Amino acid sequence: MNKKVQQKRNQIKNRMGRLTDKDFFLSQSYHDTMLKSVRLLGQKNDITLFMDYEESDDARIAFTNGRLLYLNTANLITNLMTSRVSKIKSHEGFIAHECGHLRCSDFKRRGRYVSGFSRWRVYPKPPQVQLVYERKAWEEMKGYLNAHNVVAASVIQKTASYINNVLEDVYIESFMCQKYPGSIQNGIQRNAALIIHHIPTQEARKAEKSDGLTIMLDMIFRYARAGRTEAEKEYDKQYCSRLNSCRKIIDEAVVSADPDIRFYATNRLMLKLWKYIRQAIKTAAKSLKNEINRLSEEELSKKIQEYLKRKMLWVALSETIGASEEQNEVEEEIEGWDGELEGEPESQNQNGKNEELENALEKMRDGQRQEGGEEETEEGSEIDETLSNLLQKIAEEKFLQDEESDLKRNLEEEAANFKLDGIHKDSVIEMHRMTTVPLRLEKEYKMIAPEINRITRRLEASLEDVLERLEGGTQSGLYMGKRLSRGNLYRLDDKIFEKTIKPEDGFSIAFAVLLDLSGSMSSGGRIESAQKAGLVMYTFCRNLGIPVMLYGHTTHDMGYTEVVDIYSFADFDSVDNQDYLRIMSVSTYDCNRDGVALRFVGQKLLNRPEDIKILLMISDGQPYAQGYKGEIAKADLQEAKYSLEKRGVKLFSAAIGDDREMIEEIYKDGFLNIADFNTMPVKLAGLIARFIR
Repeated sequence: MNKKVQQKRNQIKNRMGRLTDKDFFLSQSYHDTMLKSVRLLGQKNDITLFMDYEESDDARIAFTNGRLLYLNTANLITNLMTSRVSKIKSHEGFIAHECGHLRCSDFKRRGRYVSGFSRWRVYPKPPQVQLVYERKAWEEMKGYLNAHNVVAASVIQKTASYINNVLEDVYIESFMCQKYPGSIQNGIQRNAALIIHHIPTQEARKAEKSDGLTIMLDMIFRYARAGRTEAEKEYDKQYCSRLNSCRKIIDEAVVSADPDIRFYATNRLMLKLWKYIRQAIKTAAKSLKNEINRLSEEELSKKIQEYLKRKMLWVALSETIGASEEQNEVEEEIEGWDGELEGEPESQNQNGKNEELENALEKMRDGQRQEGGEEETEEGSEIDETLSNLLQKIAEEKFLQDEESDLKRNLEEEAANFKLDGIHKDSVIEMHRMTTVPLRLEKEYKMIAPEINRITRRLEASLEDVLERLEGGTQSGLYMGKRLSRGNLYRLDDKIFEKTIKPEDGFSIAFAVLLDLSGSMSSGGRIESAQKAGLVMYTFCRNLGIPVMLYGHTTHDMGYTEVVDIYSFADFDSVDNQDYLRIMSVSTYDCNRDGVALRFVGQKLLNRPEDIKILLMISDGQPYAQGYKGEIAKADLQEAKYSLEKRGVKLFSAAIGDDREMIEEIYKDGFLNIADFNTMPVKLAGLIARFIR
């Protein structure tokens, strides 16, 4: 086995043993595995999955708004589990839970319901009033809303949102457990059982100085998810009595396929809990009395939300966010998510009551009544094999990331140590290279890949005879030879001979492509043509095993000096096979100090062991930077060309802009006109053929 390959395998094996949970759960391979589950369970192919790792106790667990699904892989429930296998099952449970929302929840109506309270309205209609105290509760609630009491509306809104989310969670979990009664049901039940087990006791809540509303919501959460439990007996009579009045409403709501039923139920439960809600409103108003009169309505609303976040720490399994509810807040709070979403939410409404869901709910509650804090031991060759394969893939990912990070550091050191003199002595070089390639670049590459591959094949066809000689094999269609070609005996042009070609040891050649990224390249599709030309050269060289690098250059002004920005899109020492995607990030910037970039890239070529070294620069015109243009720049480039070629680098400048005559005057025999992109394969073939024949 190749020594280098064995060394790589050993490094990957060592990394497997050192992978932390964070490394594992935030890896691309694990994300891809979970995304497949999301699309399968959620039946939605345009969903965006964002996976986070946040260990703080108040961090979100999971949520979806119909377009984005967020999972905190280090959430407090998953972290109660000790083995990585059990943590994976926990993640599957949360994924399945959120996919239940994708399948069943109506996000637009949910948003309308929750945001209605801040508009002084109760959606979809006022609650049904059956008892005297409920009538009084409704009159008080209506009074607060009619008076546009911001504090009261905010407390009512938060309470209604929470209760409705609890009811919706139980319904969608029953639905998913009915659809997937195996490992998915197990993951859902285990997560729920753990969080139920860790609901604070009444004594603990009182010690925290929690209010009656918090205690009642704990009881509603437990009952909705697990039904009647022994834990209820530990609560004061007033709380147990109030829960008894809520049971029927909860039971009917969590098995109805119509989300409006849960909105009605939430409104009724609000009346049942009104005395606790009213007290919470009074407490909030008292705490905020100094701000109420001096702040604007918008400022006061923000202050109230901060207060509610701090004071109302209620038990929750996940969050369902409506299409219009808290969307800006979601985008701002998730660090690392760029806000890109795929597709729009579909309104899904299922009507009627399902007896199968009632049965599924009872089974689910049976599974959640177990209140053990430790997970069960999970064995099984399938999950072990899956985990082992994932570990191998993720260790490889980590190895490649580390190698790419090392490469970037080495490039930065090269740039820092690269000596500039003469008219460039006051400039500095700054290196840029992606260590992680974003997924969007792969989508962009797929759009132009057919064109790149077609042009590459044309280039290879133009050099077919040369490539045959280099690769070895049989060459037929010859006028003369020692052996007849049976397949060509019918020919009338006398090309009926063939000969065996012995493969040569290989051709010792290395290529470097340097792209001009100055602002002028943005017009007329020039940068796109340069990018495609670079991709063709890169693909061609990779197909033939020719070492190739592709860099870009521009400048920016640091104030006291000019910085030459050099972008490494493809490098000789890259190991992750993602350089073709890095080339897709080619863009235009500012000015261009060609002499610095040529010397830097030329030196990298000179450090290569190959006999033939070719540097191809693609630009649209003359160099232009601080004190660097006209005859000064022309003389500098001619000196750079002379110096590089004297030491063994063949320099060519391919022109795609309007200043082709000036470029030809500078580079003379090194000029290459590729203004017509369609003729580029022929031009490049001619250039390559000069050196590999």
